[in-house]
Amino acid sequence: MRALRHACERAVILAQGERYQAADFDLAAIPAMETAMASPAGGLKLEEQERQTIRQALEQSAGNISRAAKLLGLSRAALYRRMDKHGLQA
Repeated sequence: MRALRHACERAVILAQGERYQAADFDLAAIPAMETAMASPAGGLKLEEQERQTIRQALEQSAGNISRAAKLLGLSRAALYRRMDKHGLQA
């Protein structure tokens, strides 16, 4: 997740146009994103990637919301909102 955060910060700083392009994020530097980029439709499935990442954090923290939020770099409230969005439970 830290690498993704850095890629986003990089895009904000270095983007040339009014809209971000995939090249602005330097996604090749993020190993976990390589599999997401190889989706059959050729696009990123960010919603599914976010859902899987949250699920993994919850598993690693044995359902402890505070620990899962810390792993993800989110507040507890933000994690609850995203869990609700994806229909996930602790």
